[in-house]
Formats: sequence, C-alpha cells, structure tokens
Amino acid sequence: MLYSDVADNDGSDPLSQGRVYRHRREQSLLGVTESRHTGGGKSVASRPEHRLMRGTDIVLRAVSEQ
Repeated sequence: MLYSDVADNDGSDPLSQGRVYRHRREQSLLGVTESRHTGGGKSVASRPEHRLMRGTDIVLRAVSEQ
C-alpha cells in the first residue's frame, strides 16, 4: 500500500514531497529516525535510507495520542 492510498483511506490529502522531507529531517534531529544516503557510484544511484531508532510501540502510541 502506498502512502497516497493510506491518506485517501483516512480522508486526508497526501503531504507534498517537500513536506515529507521536512518531517523526516525533524524526526532525525529528534533522534526518532536515522537517515543516510546509500550508493552513489557510477552505476548505482544514491538514495536515502531511513531507520527507526525507537520501538514501534512508542511511535504508534505517540501518533495515536495526537
């Protein structure tokens, strides 16, 4: 399932790519996620990789409280 599908199912408008980038950066600064770029050689495209630094139960609880 894609993010846009989840937003549609929730009755929300999907966030712009720039807005998602800002949210990821903020979460990285808060220590919730870790971001790094992988690849980047001649034949390999560079792409961002994100990793959750907290337990999923903590993240889901925080989201459900909003």
